[in-house]
Amino acid sequence: MKSYKNKIFSVFCAAIALGATSCVGDLDLMPNDPNTITAGNLTEEQYEGVLAKCYSGMAVSGQYGPDGASDISGLDGGTSQYTRGIFMLNEFTTDESKWIWKDAGVFDLVTDTWSKGNANIFGTYSRMYVHIAICNDFLRLVKGNGAYQDMALEARTLRAMSYYNIIDLFGKGGFVTEDDAPGTSPVQKSRAELYQWLAGELEDLVATMSDATPKYGRHYCSPQRRGLRRLRSCASLFVGVLRRQRRVYAGWWRRERNPLGYCLRCRADSALRRYHIPLLCRCEQPYPR
Repeated sequence: MKSYKNKIFSVFCAAIALGATSCVGDLDLMPNDPNTITAGNLTEEQYEGVLAKCYSGMAVSGQYGPDGASDISGLDGGTSQYTRGIFMLNEFTTDESKWIWKDAGVFDLVTDTWSKGNANIFGTYSRMYVHIAICNDFLRLVKGNGAYQDMALEARTLRAMSYYNIIDLFGKGGFVTEDDAPGTSPVQKSRAELYQWLAGELEDLVATMSDATPKYGRHYCSPQRRGLRRLRSCASLFVGVLRRQRRVYAGWWRRERNPLGYCLRCRADSALRRYHIPLLCRCEQPYPR
């Protein structure tokens, strides 16, 4: 009888062991649906969809409008839109624009009585860093994938635009790139340090970007060249570079980057003249050689 009970107990233990081992790894499953999208199976169209967010981050507030699912909280989606924030900080604080409607925070900008508690200033700063974070995420996604490096260059250019606005509007700021892990606290850098990084970044983009005609709505080589020239034009303000050094750079740009010699002195209007944006003048008069 005792032997019979031992056999039953042995069979019972074996059954438990088999049942336990059958559960091991049951939760370690890959998606069974072939249509499930992961970072490892994105198609070119899907990569372009992610890149589109890097572009749209400078145009819309969030996922749908006019004020829905904004990428930042605490401020109206329309008020915190990227270009509107730049306009408010650049124009409302000068005599080029006056705004009589007393929107919260705007009247303080118009009358130059703003403080660090102004929501429009904080919102614009936040909007730019959200855009930088979006570009960094895309760059992490395509890192090491040579097939999508042209898209990576586009994202780097868009990120550079936001860093330029940080330098221009706020001076110093946080610095983070795709090489930093998500959630890493940005390192605070001075205006001169950000300037030096951005100048090197734009020079690399100018040398690397294709001169081919871009797809509709996207950019290739032109923004980097304009951005670099604009950055160098403001060097005396940003880092105290002498005016003579700016002239030397302008001469290099005219010889190397504008071989047809079109006049870049003409500007379309006062706003472009203020921001040092080079345009081909209508008369197409060459520079003196």
